[in-house]
This record gives sequence, C-alpha cells and structure tokens, in this order.
Amino acid sequence: MPSGDTLFMVPTLQNVQPTWNGKVQTEAPPTVEPARSREYNGGMSDVNSWMDQYERAWTSNEPDDIRALFTEDAVYSTRPNSESPWRGHQEIVEGWTEAGDQPHDWTFEWTLLGQDGDVAFVQGLTTYLNGEPTYDNLWVIRFAPDGRAREFTEWFMARE
Repeated sequence: MPSGDTLFMVPTLQNVQPTWNGKVQTEAPPTVEPARSREYNGGMSDVNSWMDQYERAWTSNEPDDIRALFTEDAVYSTRPNSESPWRGHQEIVEGWTEAGDQPHDWTFEWTLLGQDGDVAFVQGLTTYLNGEPTYDNLWVIRFAPDGRAREFTEWFMARE
C-alpha cells in the first residue's frame, strides 16, 4: 500500500463499498506482498533449543556456554533503550557473570508468547530462593540466521 494512503470501508444504503483514498473502487485494490519470515539455517534455530541453552548457561555461568548463545557482535540490553548495553561476547560474558546468579539460587519458568520471523517474545518468571525478589520477565530476542541471538532485550519487574 502506498505510504500515507488508507484503505477503509464506506457504508452505502445497499452494501459496503471498498474505497481507496475516499474513492469507490471499480477494480481490485493493489495487492500487498506479505512479509516473509527469515529462514534459519539450522543451529539453535528453534526457540526451545535456544532457551534450553540459555538456562544451561545461566546454571553453569561458563563463558563458552554464554558465548554460544550470541553472535560475536550481539547487543544485550538489560532494559529497553539502555544507554550502555553489553556489546559483543566479552561485554556479555562480563555483564552476565558479574550479575552473580548462582545455579541453585533460582528457578525459572517461561512461555513463548509469539514469534515473528527472526524475533521471539518470551515471558518468564524468575524466583530467587535466597531471599531476593521474584521477577516477571519479558524478553525480545532477535535471531541471526544461524540461530544465535544478535539482539537480546529484557524487562524484569520485581513482584511486590
């Protein structure tokens, strides 16, 4: 659809006529090609596998497990519009390990809310067993063609 043009319906006494920019159409409106989903080339292409690997990395805190999740130039934002996201493997590993989560200090449940092409939306619940708050999480993960994350943005809200 051309930019700025609006397709809407105009009621008449007998039926509803499709219009284009306010003029009754006598022919079919222009077709719009649907967006095409990016095809992954294997690897951790499915969100379930990626999430399993994420939990494994969270449990181990091993730099190789963490790096395996992300492209070399990935951006990890601990909140939307972060002024200082972690960029690249080194910063992601450093930020992750400095958070200090220990393997038996938490439980995590998650649900895939949706996926559109190379973007996945995950809702999570992180329960800390060491007296820290429980957090509701929302993650937006943008995948590279090889199935690793090229962008990761998280929202986390402490429950009261």
